[in-house]
Amino acid sequence: MRIGTCFPRPIRRRPSPASRPASPRKAPATKAATRRAKTCPARPRRRFPRTSLRTFPRRRPTPRPKNKAKAEPMMLNLHTIENGKTILLSGDSVTDCGRARPYGDYVSGLGGGYPQNLHTLITAACPEKRLRLVNAGIGGETSRDVRSRWESDLDAVRPDHATLLIGVNDVWRHFDTYMTPSRAVSEEEYEENLRFIASIAAKRLESFTLIAPFLFETNKRDAFFAAVLRYAKICERVAADTGCDFINPQKDIDKALRSLNNTALSPDRVHPNAVAHMIVARSILKHWHYRF
Repeated sequence: MRIGTCFPRPIRRRPSPASRPASPRKAPATKAATRRAKTCPARPRRRFPRTSLRTFPRRRPTPRPKNKAKAEPMMLNLHTIENGKTILLSGDSVTDCGRARPYGDYVSGLGGGYPQNLHTLITAACPEKRLRLVNAGIGGETSRDVRSRWESDLDAVRPDHATLLIGVNDVWRHFDTYMTPSRAVSEEEYEENLRFIASIAAKRLESFTLIAPFLFETNKRDAFFAAVLRYAKICERVAADTGCDFINPQKDIDKALRSLNNTALSPDRVHPNAVAHMIVARSILKHWHYRF
C-alpha cells in the first residue's frame, strides 16, 4: 500500500487588534461648530416607501401653443423682382429734389436726390431688370397731404412697388407754424395716416416700404430731433402691424456723423446734400439686397 505525501493544512491567523492599522482620528470639533450643531440640528432624512417606479408614470410635457402665422412682409428684393416693374417713390421735399411734373421718371426727371441715385445704381448693376422708377415727392407735404392724393397717384402711375418717406414736415410744422397750429400733424394723426396708406398699398401693390423720417443731428436732447425719433418709432410700429417693409436711414446717418459734422451733410439738418442723398440711397439698396 502506497502512502501519499500528506501536507499540513495552513492555519489562518486573525490579526490582533494591536497589529491592525490605526484608523485616522477626526479632528476635534471647535466650539463654533458645536454651538452651530446645537442651534441648527440636522434635518431628519426623509424616507419614501418602497414602491415600484411603474406606479409613478412619467409626466408628459405640455405642448406649447404654436405661434400664429404672421403676415409676410411685403419686401422688395432686387434679385427676385421681375423685369420691367415700376417703383413709385413718394414723399416730401427730401424725395422731390426738383423732379419733373406731374411725375418724374428716368434720369432727367427724377430730380437730384436719392431717387436719381437709386435709378443710377440699379440700372448700372442690373441693366437687364429694366426697372422704371417714378418720383412723386412734393416739397412741404405732410402725411395728411400724401393721404389725400395716395389713391390718385396709384391710379396715374400704376406701380408694382412703392416707397414712402414722410414725417419730418409733420414734426417741423409744430415748430415753424406757431401762428397756424392747424397745419401741424399730431402723433396720433400721423399713425392714422400711415395705416390708411399702408392698407391701400396692401391691396394694390406687390410690396410697400415705409422709410422712417430722419434728421442730421447728434444731440438727442434737441426737441426737434427727439420728436423725429418718436415719429420714426411710430412708422416702425405701423410697418410691423401692417406687414409692410421698413427702412431706417438714421442708423447710417449716425454712422457718418461720427466722422463728419452735420453741416457737411445738410445745410439745415433736414434736407440732405449730394453726399447725404447717396447715404440714404445706399441704406435703401442694402435693404433691397443690392451688392455694392
